Amino acid sequence: MGALSGDVTRKGDFISSFVCSKPEEDASGIVTGEVKFRGNPELFTGQVRLEADDRGIGSFSLGIDLEGNYRDQFAGRLDRIGDFMRKLLIEIDGLEGAEPPSDSGYVGRGGAAMTIVKAFNGAGFDTNVRIDPFRALAAQPGHMRGYTHAEIHSAMEALKQTEPVDGLHVHVFVCSYLAGRGGKDVLGVMYDFGEADLNKKPREGVAVFYDHPALSDPRVSTSEREREYVFTLVHEIGHALNLLHSFDKARPSALSWMNYPHLYPRGYESDVGQDGTSEFWRHFPESFDSEEIMHLHHASPREIAAGGFSFGVYEEGASRPFGGTAEPRLTRPGGNPLRAMGDVELRVEPLKAEYALGEPVFVRIFVNNGGDRLVRVPDALDPSDGYVRLKLRSPSGRIIPYRPPIKLCRQAQLAYLPAKKQTQSFDGAPIFVSAAGPVFTEPGDYQLAAEMTGVDGSRVIYARPTTIRVAGPDRSTEKFAEKLWTEYPEVLRAMYLRHPLTAKEEWASIMDGPLPESRGNTTKSYLNYISAYGWMTRFAPGFGRREYGSDLSKAIGYADQINPAGLPGSVGRIKNDLKTEGAKQKQDMRSMWAPSARMRYDLPASGLFGGLALKTDGEEDGPPPVSAPGLSAERIVPRLEGSTRFADIVSWNIEHLHSRKDWERMPRVAELIRSFRCDFWGLQEVDAASLQELASVINSSGKTRYAYLATDGKGQQNGVLFRTDTTRVSKIAPSPSIAKLFQSKVEVTKRKGEKVQRSVFFREPLLLDVRVIQSSSLVYDFRCAVVHLKSTDSELSDTGSGLRAKAAEILAQWIAADREVSKESDYLILGDMNAETAAQGLAAYAERSDLRLLSVGMKEKYGPDAAITRVASKRLLDHIVITADSEVKMPEEDLSEQLIVRSDTLVSDWKTELSDHVPVAVRFTLGKDQD
Repeated sequence: MGALSGDVTRKGDFISSFVCSKPEEDASGIVTGEVKFRGNPELFTGQVRLEADDRGIGSFSLGIDLEGNYRDQFAGRLDRIGDFMRKLLIEIDGLEGAEPPSDSGYVGRGGAAMTIVKAFNGAGFDTNVRIDPFRALAAQPGHMRGYTHAEIHSAMEALKQTEPVDGLHVHVFVCSYLAGRGGKDVLGVMYDFGEADLNKKPREGVAVFYDHPALSDPRVSTSEREREYVFTLVHEIGHALNLLHSFDKARPSALSWMNYPHLYPRGYESDVGQDGTSEFWRHFPESFDSEEIMHLHHASPREIAAGGFSFGVYEEGASRPFGGTAEPRLTRPGGNPLRAMGDVELRVEPLKAEYALGEPVFVRIFVNNGGDRLVRVPDALDPSDGYVRLKLRSPSGRIIPYRPPIKLCRQAQLAYLPAKKQTQSFDGAPIFVSAAGPVFTEPGDYQLAAEMTGVDGSRVIYARPTTIRVAGPDRSTEKFAEKLWTEYPEVLRAMYLRHPLTAKEEWASIMDGPLPESRGNTTKSYLNYISAYGWMTRFAPGFGRREYGSDLSKAIGYADQINPAGLPGSVGRIKNDLKTEGAKQKQDMRSMWAPSARMRYDLPASGLFGGLALKTDGEEDGPPPVSAPGLSAERIVPRLEGSTRFADIVSWNIEHLHSRKDWERMPRVAELIRSFRCDFWGLQEVDAASLQELASVINSSGKTRYAYLATDGKGQQNGVLFRTDTTRVSKIAPSPSIAKLFQSKVEVTKRKGEKVQRSVFFREPLLLDVRVIQSSSLVYDFRCAVVHLKSTDSELSDTGSGLRAKAAEILAQWIAADREVSKESDYLILGDMNAETAAQGLAAYAERSDLRLLSVGMKEKYGPDAAITRVASKRLLDHIVITADSEVKMPEEDLSEQLIVRSDTLVSDWKTELSDHVPVAVRFTLGKDQD
């Protein structure tokens, strides 16, 4: 027999819960057992007795043990209600353009359909799913863009419904994707603001992001996407019911809806690149594990219902079957010798030595590698990511586990710390508000401890405790703090969400009143920063409520009142950006662009060809624009989404990635490649070691696996990276005659007339046979050469054009000769050709009737100073050459438009963060679109 539990209420008010872990049934069917009470500090132990007939009608008695060996006994009638333990209403709203989950779910184990309803029915819930019509969030459809935490939260508030009185209620919102760097990796988010949450209830709202590759990548089979959709929804709803991740409860091998399949079976202690997804799904019984079932069946209403306890908080005396605590490790921080990392150090420190009461508190988080080897750490140091955990001891001695108001569900990719390297990874974690409300509510010294999981895949590191001092307040400071905490909790929420319009009236009221003016108090500056930041972007609270456009003048006005001292670095950057734009606005209104684009614009989560990339009118190195005077949007990457019948091919020179000292860029490079979702990448300035690391970082996040090949040798080489779910690649050994041609030398003339011999190919071309497979009948197979031709050489009279011309001629000869043997009609040459036009050495491509040099024509369209790939050299040097037979496979839009990728990073920032080249790409359709 399983466990037995019950709740005791009086006129609807909760008094206590009880649980009998080992009930016994005698021959007559009477059930008895010892119980423990939970949720009431005055009740401890007792006994329960149940007796019922076949109809489920009978009686119960509940005894409470009293001091002096007495027992207080209560009795009552039993009536069978049904087969389920609880009722659950799941309300699903979403954005127009996203798809709600289907009624049929996915084909589960044994061929039976698995749905959200079936998942929770199996956990003992009488479940009803209500899907409301998905609607456009704003007046202007914006499904292709990402939405901020603030916008999503406001949209969910606008759609809240009256919850049922006889059961549990969970609200799900299906959005596009989370705006901001790293947001495309987020599958779901749970809002846990407590008193400041929608409906003033924690754990009520969860959002699921439909544009995540796991749910919407057309290369992923329909059955896998349907399975991932149901899994994600059940997982997030589980959070709303106060279930932690399996690995957060020290159960990483749990075959549960609450696990991450890719982390099975070792959690964050998995080896780098390990993906347990296949094994997980092979054994997953499509259920919660036994201890989670105990929680779902027997947790008290306050522990499980929206509006009850905050996430990870349970009744006093909660035992491990009920989820344990939010802090599964009982050893004191830093006290476990098995977790020691030696030379790797986590440091957490406040931005200021002392804070005023009510002042927003931020901490800076560092990871320092003092050792002699490279170390990998999760690129996710915001506490809301879950990798860094904080705990405070208040001046009065209270232990406060910090619970961020927002809990993200995403797998962070890896960042690299070279030997003897300190990195400042996060300079402003806001910890002044938690899921339970304001944190620093009394003056004095707070001790802050921190730990970080996932270091080198299998380690936990601890920070030495640091002190955050809150000064004793004067009367005006104390009055402001009390007003903020008691009258305007919505303002605290808006400060965390970084948008004033999430609490428009309350924000205006507090800004109109007196703000703390004591020396060094950053409260006023931070409120002005949030106001400025908010007015830099449009804000769509959605569904019948007014949409606000950006207002640069307002933003500049607030920014003028900011003193960034003592605040995160982003505050100063925003102030400087707005100051610059204010000057531009005065000079020429037509040149105005909203600096929000710098933070807001992102590559659509739907991939490289999922939407528009933008350019400015006459704005050199400007950011992708938003709606503002003097700006136009141009379709740089054309419409190519919505079909699985294509192959996306990219060429990119990743500038010196072969050099280990440049591996700090690896996470950004991996993020870019993963977000494009393309099938095949021809890469230059790489080697086998760097590609192995790059594939490892990409594979550390998400379920799509990548593999690589590279030419032999050290230094700058050519290589490829490709998706293993769509693409098969093998090396081609050139014929002896072609191999000899690739080793050719030619005579060139130096500027002073001297004749010298130079190698045609300074870097060996990588010759490959490639198959991109979307189905058994839809395959694009081609052969290709990945090349890196001679750069401009000022010592030569022709600056190297002769060497490039000879290389192009040899490659054209290779195509002709190889075609005779392979009978293949489709050939590509991908690479950095160090030439902008055919006249600079590429004539062998441009003049042949069977070859197409795709990207040279862009200079004619955009002008000599507007070629999109120019970065350092301001020259368009990267090209893709295709044979004429492949041209007919290109979408018609591509033939007259360009194939060059514009990323979310500013051109001026690209060289520092990524490379001195920008990728070029082409798409080939694999069959006639049947839709």
